[in-house]
Amino acid sequence: MSDFAYAQDGRLHADLPRAISGRGAFRYFKDTIHRYGVAEKWYAFKEEALKEIAREWCKDNGLEVEG
Repeated sequence: MSDFAYAQDGRLHADLPRAISGRGAFRYFKDTIHRYGVAEKWYAFKEEALKEIAREWCKDNGLEVEG
């Protein structure tokens, strides 16, 4: 979430980092991405980040990744 937040431009660049701090951060982040209309962009970013984590884990554990 932090990587996504700091990679944004303009007002969103300022609002998202605030959204992920403190109590209720996940809900506030979700509300913010929907308010700015970047939810699909976030979910694509998150999916790619999770794939990269899985690729690295497989590499570190001597497993080959297909596709």
